[in-house]
Amino acid sequence: MLRLRQEYFLASAGIQSAIRKHKQLFGDLHSLPEHWVFHLNDSHPIIAIPELIRILIDEEGFSWEDAYGIATKCFAFTNHTVMAEALEKWPVNYLAQLCPRVYMIIEEINRRAILALRPSTSPNRPSRTS
Repeated sequence: MLRLRQEYFLASAGIQSAIRKHKQLFGDLHSLPEHWVFHLNDSHPIIAIPELIRILIDEEGFSWEDAYGIATKCFAFTNHTVMAEALEKWPVNYLAQLCPRVYMIIEEINRRAILALRPSTSPNRPSRTS
């Protein structure tokens, strides 16, 4: 759990620093994607995505839609390995215990992604998505 805590600390500090600097320079965070792109190289800093959404919603008063829209434009991701064992993953209970609000945001991202993937012809039909 220490490693996850370190990764969250560094990701959150980086996002907070960028937001603070952006507010000093431009004031309005709606323009964040025009000035900042966070390049996530590998899976370690990926927690920065829901952390940005958390900050925008909980600390800056953005709606879910606006916060999510900004986050989708602020991140680029690359990964240079195809080995499953090199991709980082954490037990859900670790994340839920350490960062409950970030975990809630990840759950909401997942819920919305599943809804978006359901066939539009039968929205009430149960589907198996894993």
